[in-house]
Amino acid sequence: MIHVFNRKELLTTYSMDEYTKAKEVLAQNQIAYIIDTKTLSSPSPLGGQRDHTLGIDLSRCMEYKIYVNKKDFDRAKLLLQP
Repeated sequence: MIHVFNRKELLTTYSMDEYTKAKEVLAQNQIAYIIDTKTLSSPSPLGGQRDHTLGIDLSRCMEYKIYVNKKDFDRAKLLLQP
């Protein structure tokens, strides 16, 4: 089980493709992981998300973080190298 005390951040990316490939590699190699996502677009002052996207780089609106157990970190890092 991975929790805040035994995990290490393996990857931070804004690319859904990179995020998906990393998850697939980890799953194929039976490495447990947890994911943290964060929406980086600003909320509307009136509540909720803004409907307009003028001037916002949509490819960088979502941040993906993948964490693995500290004991699996070196192996996972090696597997994700190009």
